Amino acid sequence: MNLHFKKAVAILLLCLGSFFYGTAQTVNTTFATQINNTLSGLDKSKIPNKLLKDQAMEFAELGAYNGVITADNFVHRGNYTALYNTLLMARVQQGVSGIYSPTQFEDRWDTRRLANKIVLSGMYYKYSKLKENAYPDYVNVTNNVLSDKWVQYLFNKLCNT
Repeated sequence: MNLHFKKAVAILLLCLGSFFYGTAQTVNTTFATQINNTLSGLDKSKIPNKLLKDQAMEFAELGAYNGVITADNFVHRGNYTALYNTLLMARVQQGVSGIYSPTQFEDRWDTRRLANKIVLSGMYYKYSKLKENAYPDYVNVTNNVLSDKWVQYLFNKLCNT
């Protein structure tokens, strides 16, 4: 092969490599943006435990893991990670106690696994979810944005006095 051909192949591989590296780093934030906009009217400081199931993209159905063992809720590493990532997306603020970044979660899991040892793990979190009948008694919906009903009530009360 001649030198020009080798250079052309090397440049092509470099370009393809940088293209695939660049696209692999792209994160689609469409769901997060849409759900954050929809729930932007809620007072998130009022959410106990700072986890709201309705905010999460569910990688696993949290309701299936309610402490009752069934044939359908056997957990392996994939399910465990999916459950954790669902809880991670349910955060309504940063710094929720006991919730680590995916990298920290993975590192914690891997560092506890040793040869000739069985590591048992569990997950227990309390999370909130909107009532199925939240609208119209508990929330307002205006332009596809949910807001607390009591906030509107207090605003009206203050303006009328």
